[in-house]
Amino acid sequence: MATAPLLRALVCAATAVVTVRGLLAVPGGGTAALRPRRRPVLLVASRSGRASTGPATASVGDGPYGPLLSWLRGLPGAYVHPHLSLGADSPAGEGGGASLSGPVTAGEVLALVPLAACPCAGGALDDAELGPALRKIATASGGGVGGGAGWVALAAHLAFRSLAEGGDEEFGPYLRTLPLGRPGAAGARPSQGHVLWWTDREVDAVLGCTDAHAEAVEIRAEVDLAVRVLRPIVRDALRKRCATWSPLDALAGLFTRSTPAADASPPSDADVDDAVRGSFVAVLSRGFEDTAEDGERGVTMEPLVDMMQHGGKTANVRHGIRNGTAFAVEALSDLGAGTELLNSYSEDGGAGHFFVIYGFVPEGADDPSGVREAVLGAP
Repeated sequence: MATAPLLRALVCAATAVVTVRGLLAVPGGGTAALRPRRRPVLLVASRSGRASTGPATASVGDGPYGPLLSWLRGLPGAYVHPHLSLGADSPAGEGGGASLSGPVTAGEVLALVPLAACPCAGGALDDAELGPALRKIATASGGGVGGGAGWVALAAHLAFRSLAEGGDEEFGPYLRTLPLGRPGAAGARPSQGHVLWWTDREVDAVLGCTDAHAEAVEIRAEVDLAVRVLRPIVRDALRKRCATWSPLDALAGLFTRSTPAADASPPSDADVDDAVRGSFVAVLSRGFEDTAEDGERGVTMEPLVDMMQHGGKTANVRHGIRNGTAFAVEALSDLGAGTELLNSYSEDGGAGHFFVIYGFVPEGADDPSGVREAVLGAP
């Protein structure tokens, strides 16, 4: 896949000036690998699209996603259909998925996720602790939240939040569902086996004869560079937070949503690097392009929505921004109990592009170089 010319941007990190390519490209430029998922459509309230009445509960049992749905149900303006459930194993793809425990009708709203619950590039740039450094990156790139700097800012934001919060502030219940840790590390959720975690030797051995190889090499190099740029930014923000932590904060956390970690020592550089890399995996494979009219959100993470597997032409739900306040998920047709909910991640890109970005090859994808066979045949 041909890529746009690599553009250069000066990034100020402390006193260093770093040249960042690709990821920090201006809108319309950058590499093809960094295109977000398909833009969700704008939804307007209608009689057929009205959310079902009844208790905002979900069939989650004791599964790992119960805390996520409990958190969402407690947010103003949020809604989770009583028949919507989340599970750790999806028949349609690797990882978790969403399904129905009962029937729904065409146009029925299955979920409303408030925009305030969705981490986004715009929010990262406004963050009190990381924002000043991230805005320098955005300014230097000339792209703001709409360019590659938005991807970098959101990855930094997710990494910082996951390391600093102990999982209980603002986005904590959502962050704990993301594969942010290095595969196999203690406490890490199962990863998608994304190429960002592979070694150079593995990339060459598995993808060397496929059209995914060049894109995988390029995006890995870009993320490696971004990790080096973001390491001091995230690390220094964590050190500042730890330096201001005191036992009184733990007592205050009993009466607020904030629960500072009992261990106030900052994480190691290796932990920061893994968190940043894992955040790029999450942003690349789960991020959606925002459609807000003001354009100030940039690439956005969508809790619950990103649990739905890719259905391509067989997608049975659609999602988009409703009334400028929430992401809504609607059924495209009448669906019965036991149906897995399938969204559409993208309408372009062959097997190689899908594998590099999302970590899988969808059924029916154009695969002239045998990416699927190469991946399935890997030791």
